[in-house]
Amino acid sequence: MMKKILCVVITVILLILCGCTKDTGEGKEIVFPIDEPLAYLDPQIVSSSSGRIAVKNCFEGLVRTDENGTVQPAAASDWSVSEKGTVYTFNLRKDAVWYIPKAVKLYDKQVGEETVKDLPVLSVTADDFVFAFTRAVSPDTESAYAQSLSKIKNAQAIILGKMKPEKLGVKAVDEYTLEITLASADDDFLYLLTSPVCMPCNRGFFEKTGGRYGIGSEYMIYNGPFYISSWSSWSDGSAVLKPNESYNGSFKAKPSSVYLSQNSEQDTRLEKLENGIYDAAPLTSDQTASVGTVAGVRVYSFKNGIKGFLFNCADENLKNSTVRKALLYSLDLSVPGGEQVGGIVPDACIASGSGYREAAGKLDFPQINKKAASKYWQKALEKLKKSSISITVLCGTDDETAVRRIMQDWQALFGVSADIKCEAVEPHELSERIQSGDYQLALAQLTAQTEYASDFLMSFTSSSANNTVRFSNAEYDALMLRCVKAKGTVKTVSALKEAEQYLISQAVIIPVDNSEVYYGTAGNVSGAVFSFTGELIDFSQTIKYD
Repeated sequence: MMKKILCVVITVILLILCGCTKDTGEGKEIVFPIDEPLAYLDPQIVSSSSGRIAVKNCFEGLVRTDENGTVQPAAASDWSVSEKGTVYTFNLRKDAVWYIPKAVKLYDKQVGEETVKDLPVLSVTADDFVFAFTRAVSPDTESAYAQSLSKIKNAQAIILGKMKPEKLGVKAVDEYTLEITLASADDDFLYLLTSPVCMPCNRGFFEKTGGRYGIGSEYMIYNGPFYISSWSSWSDGSAVLKPNESYNGSFKAKPSSVYLSQNSEQDTRLEKLENGIYDAAPLTSDQTASVGTVAGVRVYSFKNGIKGFLFNCADENLKNSTVRKALLYSLDLSVPGGEQVGGIVPDACIASGSGYREAAGKLDFPQINKKAASKYWQKALEKLKKSSISITVLCGTDDETAVRRIMQDWQALFGVSADIKCEAVEPHELSERIQSGDYQLALAQLTAQTEYASDFLMSFTSSSANNTVRFSNAEYDALMLRCVKAKGTVKTVSALKEAEQYLISQAVIIPVDNSEVYYGTAGNVSGAVFSFTGELIDFSQTIKYD
């Protein structure tokens, strides 16, 4: 009898304890698939989407954005802005330190080899940001995101090699005070500072890695909510992020770990979300259409790109603008029963703190004019001194039918003087060839790598490392310089639209549709913070309920 009473008492106690235990959702592993392996994680250089996500979570800039898109203090405890909006003064947190993994390797010049060393505690200082910004704009660094910093005083001249990097308008007033001077006021500047290219870099550590900074976890130190506990650039490229116990900021990591799993098999992602294998994942448009039948999966979408015809302006034939214009004026860009794309800049991009496309309005697109197209084509033949022009149109397999239909129209209009072929490839090959410049004319997507309209348009300047269409034009460069110098929202948006319209007038890009990126999260997962365009994800505040 006593045994029965004792068992009942123990059972009641356990039930009470279980009832009092509240699942906060913290301390759980988050699994997220990445399309390409992590190759290197130098914040000033990294360009892959997976690498930028890792950097976003393992480093912390001067400010961060919360789940509402509001700028919050991060490495800087507070800041002030001058009356004219051109000088920003940041006061850094004095408790911010670099996390140094035990296996970190440094290059010892005395012995001429790498050694594993214990380093003293390193504070995050103003010089870490001065060094990072200076590295980013230096032509020697070849950062794909150097143009993002063009609003900083002297940045544009430094990027073009006309001024020394040390002249950049960024200085350490003292150990914990940073001053940044802009060429002109920019309402988006604080948002820009959340980008990977703006993350700090410790000068001393960088120099002691012997040129290996960011190529493996043993060559990195971190100041963000996470650190990389497992990763090497020569493995499968997956990585495990763990909470950084040295982090003292307001965004302490809530997950026990974030597993960035290298897996490009898109077809299985929705099923793995449903079955709890993934907690969040990129999805295809087809998968989002069936989400309604999948319990507990939430979908987030971002119009972060455009789909259109991209002309390789370095190609022997297509560098001639008359060839491009002939093809442009022979295209019917109207959308029966639908709405034509607004412009080149994706809808998700912002300018002066608000939606750019809404502020700028739609571009003026040329109407189909076969007579004008024929004149341009004949003029091109005369300029090139050719009787026939050969063009291969590269596209994805899904667009092959549409491209061949357009080719028939071109062939009918230009006759035997046009030798036009179609090459359809799988999506990954299409993307690789666009990036490498291995194409003449392509129907493909261009995706915004940051949320700023100015960054997207800067990618078509002559000096940009992201210039996938290889457009080199002094007039366009001058238009973008005007954008950098523009003051106020109205003038900035007007200058950006003029530059955007110029790309259309020169037939560099012919946008035909918007493109979107989709993400799904499991029903028991919340707190992942997406950037405006969805290209960056902050997992620090992500929680998962059992």
